[in-house]
Amino acid sequence: MKYKIGQKVKCIEGGSDYKDKTGVITSIDSSDSTYLASFPSNDSDWFGEDDLKLLSKDISDIGTYEIGDILVADDGYEYKVLEVFPNTVLLSSITGFDSAGGIYTTIEFVKEGYKFKGNESHKIEIDGKEIEISNEGYNNLKESFNE
Repeated sequence: MKYKIGQKVKCIEGGSDYKDKTGVITSIDSSDSTYLASFPSNDSDWFGEDDLKLLSKDISDIGTYEIGDILVADDGYEYKVLEVFPNTVLLSSITGFDSAGGIYTTIEFVKEGYKFKGNESHKIEIDGKEIEISNEGYNNLKESFNE
């Protein structure tokens, strides 16, 4: 299964009334790998894996955490997500990914400046002002200059 219940997704399927709308996975039919996504308008529909795109991981949203994710602390140390519970996350220790280090809430991750590996941001200067953009935004910007 590509998605999990509670994950935020964007509908990318071309012929759908939901194209470009953001929803949440609320049910999974494992017999044919389809996902029920619910939208803020209280509508919902079934989609295949290729009809949806997972939105960027949000350190404050427990629904985006998956076992195996790597979190990067603001000091550069990396920790592996060993287990995800309804309101907390079990991280590896600082000495290795195979031993438990502690259980934390997403609020603690936000306060301490943790980020998902690959979701780090870049600081760029535009018109004399420094702004911070996501890795994805930075890569999109780079690609647009290379075209």
